[in-house]
Amino acid sequence: MSCRIVLLLAFVFTARVNAADALFFGQIPAQYAKPGEALSLDLHRFLHPPSAQVSTDDETARCDQEKFSLSVKVPTEGLKAVKVTASDGRTTIGRIIVLAALPQTPTHFIFKPPTTASKVAIGGAFNGWSKSSNPMEGPDAEGQYSIDLDLAPGRYAYKFVVDGEWALDPTNSLTEDSGTGDKNSVILIENGERSPTIFFDRREKDKLVVRCVGGDMTSIIAVAQTPTNDIICQTRVEGEAATIQVPPGATAVRVIARAGGKGVTNSILADLHEDAWRDAILYYALTDRFVDGDKSNDRPVTDERVLPPANYHGGDLRGLRQKIEDGYFQKLGVNALWISPLNRNPAGAYQESPEPHRWYTGYHGYWPISSTEIDPHLGTAADLRGLINTAHARKMKVIADLVLHHVHAEHPWWKEHRDWFGSLELPDGRKNLRLWDEQQFTTWFEPYLPSFDFSKPA
Repeated sequence: MSCRIVLLLAFVFTARVNAADALFFGQIPAQYAKPGEALSLDLHRFLHPPSAQVSTDDETARCDQEKFSLSVKVPTEGLKAVKVTASDGRTTIGRIIVLAALPQTPTHFIFKPPTTASKVAIGGAFNGWSKSSNPMEGPDAEGQYSIDLDLAPGRYAYKFVVDGEWALDPTNSLTEDSGTGDKNSVILIENGERSPTIFFDRREKDKLVVRCVGGDMTSIIAVAQTPTNDIICQTRVEGEAATIQVPPGATAVRVIARAGGKGVTNSILADLHEDAWRDAILYYALTDRFVDGDKSNDRPVTDERVLPPANYHGGDLRGLRQKIEDGYFQKLGVNALWISPLNRNPAGAYQESPEPHRWYTGYHGYWPISSTEIDPHLGTAADLRGLINTAHARKMKVIADLVLHHVHAEHPWWKEHRDWFGSLELPDGRKNLRLWDEQQFTTWFEPYLPSFDFSKPA
């Protein structure tokens, strides 16, 4: 037995050494940028070894062998495909990068500090709450600082940074709880004219059909991937649908489109392996809030302190199965269903620590009290099996959320293995609650949700 193990290890080690010497050139994702912008891509992210020779025939692109980078220019509008070739003298691999012109209207921020400041910046959800990434220009004659940021449509929490200290935007009345007891300013960037969205509708032997929501496609770039070469696919565009001819040997197809005057769409990938998860179209269903398929398991918590929005609503696994059978998800282009945690949760209600100290039930599934039991509000093991079988019969995958940060205080692990968990009490007497920055690896969400201490081997 020991000889077999030694021989096997030697074989694996040799294979890894040889693999490390081989040329690798991974696919570069579509690059969205301002029209006409010059991009510099660090090829260390995609290509190995750095000694490989890189070239391109595109007149708007340039390879810098010394910096091991690629400079490309985004088109003034629409889409453009650029072919890049890498060679180590033995193997040659060609990859296609798609450049997408994505015009944006900058968001203008203005701030006037209450007192004289030497440095003012802005930090928020758009820059990882960095205090220094986005310094503001100023002060102007009126003592104001300003900055323009290119922000995609969405909701962003932010604050100004005045000489290292956070400050709310005094001109913005929209705020939200930061989770640490104070407030953040919030800005909403509207969609304006919403960009169209594409998705894979179906596969027909050697063809893929792509559909567009929100407009008709005027052009499309489909790139077929093989281990050594990318190929531009033949396509036929007819309004909101496009047909792609898949060449032999392709392992995946990446697609991006232009739709009318509304700009470019999202980029999608079809992995042609039957069991592939990569780039699946996920739908997250908070099961209790989705569809009530079995009235017999509707058991809301009887507690006058719990407001209706925080109680159980009756959604269950049978309800999810019914919507699969109705074709609801397939009509959306969804091929993977992500469901909220299945674990049994406590039967009662619990109060939140921060104001306004509301009471909640475990309808969401994130307070596990068992590692093996399904919550009876959701159904039975047979209901789960039925859901999975129904999904698989329609070539849909199912993934279940799993709580890995903590358990509920009713969980036997907390009762039997206190040494697995971090401490709620800090040395300075404070509670280790929601200190995401200061105690990010051990902080508790609530006093009744013991958090694991992953520095402990157990």
